[in-house]
Amino acid sequence: MDETLTKRIEVLETEVSGLKTAIERRAAPKDWQSTVGRFRDSEHYDEALRLGQSWRKRQRKDGGRGADPRHGSPERARRRITT
Repeated sequence: MDETLTKRIEVLETEVSGLKTAIERRAAPKDWQSTVGRFRDSEHYDEALRLGQSWRKRQRKDGGRGADPRHGSPERARRRITT
């Protein structure tokens, strides 16, 4: 019985060691340079860029209020703060 238990423990220790090694490889910290440009050729990336540019352009045209009518005017915001 002791021999069987010893063999089982050895097998388990080997498995745990392999799992720890696999986890350590996966958990390696990634720096920003390995992420930059990853989605460059994606149509979704291009769409996100286009939408972001469009949003920023609207922000400039609307005096920073955006296209959302709920934002109101800067004067209205000042009135809310002072009352």
